Amino acid sequence: FFFSSRRRHTRFRNVTGVQTCALPILPPVPSAEEIPSVDEGDAVALVGGREVKVETQRLDNEVIVSVGSVKAVFAARSATGEEVPLSSAGAVPLSGGGSIQVRVEGLAPESDAEGLLYSEPVRLGTGAANDAGRLEHSYVIPQDVPSGQHRFVLRLEDAANQSVDLALGVVTVDDGSEIGRAHV
Repeated sequence: FFFSSRRRHTRFRNVTGVQTCALPILPPVPSAEEIPSVDEGDAVALVGGREVKVETQRLDNEVIVSVGSVKAVFAARSATGEEVPLSSAGAVPLSGGGSIQVRVEGLAPESDAEGLLYSEPVRLGTGAANDAGRLEHSYVIPQDVPSGQHRFVLRLEDAANQSVDLALGVVTVDDGSEIGRAHV
């Protein structure tokens, strides 16, 4: 068997007398110290391992982050799929069982984008860009995530095939009632 995470399909092949299974090997998760700190509602990026300036905007309860050719849009959904407004600090508010919706353009075609949640690194999953370098993916937040400030990190490859770690300061709460809301 051969499983390809890039193309989201499965291809089967019989090998005389032997069946093999090749699964993708994920790179190691960077430690919290390797990803720059970022305040709630702010963003920072590492491109090729070097910190670079990002442009951040807020519109219609989404945070839009641009760095080089990459434009990423982040929004929160509750566990029931309802839109969650930005926090009073302009951050994407997350809760256990909810998700962070991500739309990105400017990626390397058919590349992967892994979502991680920090304080303690937690892998949230991997989405795949299409052949035009666009991605739409929903990363589900674990039920047991502690309340407080965190970093959502999107690890991707831009259209110039450079590695990009895009960190967004988010806030998590148990039920959403502890966040001051702002409709932006």
